[in-house]
Amino acid sequence: MTDLRDGFLYHPDGDSATDQLRRLVAGEYNLSLDDLFSSTLDEADEAILKAEQEHLKAEEALRRLEVKVRSLRERKVEVESAIREFETSGEINEVLYPECHKLLAAERREFSSADAEAKASEIEKAETAVAGALGSGWDVEDTHADDEFVYVTVKRKRVKAPTTPRPTRDTIIEKVRQAFDVYGDAFKNRVKPARLASVVVGRPRAP
Repeated sequence: MTDLRDGFLYHPDGDSATDQLRRLVAGEYNLSLDDLFSSTLDEADEAILKAEQEHLKAEEALRRLEVKVRSLRERKVEVESAIREFETSGEINEVLYPECHKLLAAERREFSSADAEAKASEIEKAETAVAGALGSGWDVEDTHADDEFVYVTVKRKRVKAPTTPRPTRDTIIEKVRQAFDVYGDAFKNRVKPARLASVVVGRPRAP
């Protein structure tokens, strides 16, 4: 059998949805080798895959929460058992020591409130100092601080911004509409080539 030359059934520049859209925008669309709606189908498949992946992540998060709830319930049983043991023997199990989460959170809020004025002053001074030291064209984008440091983010416009716009969705839609207006019947009546698959044939066995 004679080998099929490149592009006889499939476009030699690639037959992905992105390749076909690029050729459509560039006016190099080939009705015999391209599928007008493959990009739309690919987008639908990608959306389904993304949703399925998010669903799996949500299920995994739910399983982790269920495990955590069981663990916390078991801890409560352990605490109740330790309380009964203390009431009979007077011994304090380490599990009875409180974590004090609420108290620590309240102390943290008080600390942040007391530090707010000093933090705001340091942020303002840092922003002023950096803005004064910046050269022409530079601006302060953001300034914030944590318990240890003040962070200043600066920005500057690019010297040479890209001038070639990317094809917009409106452009692609218009190209698809034009192609369908001209080749609508040909698209509907086109016989799609079957995907070729190579088959390895072993040696025939002797009778």
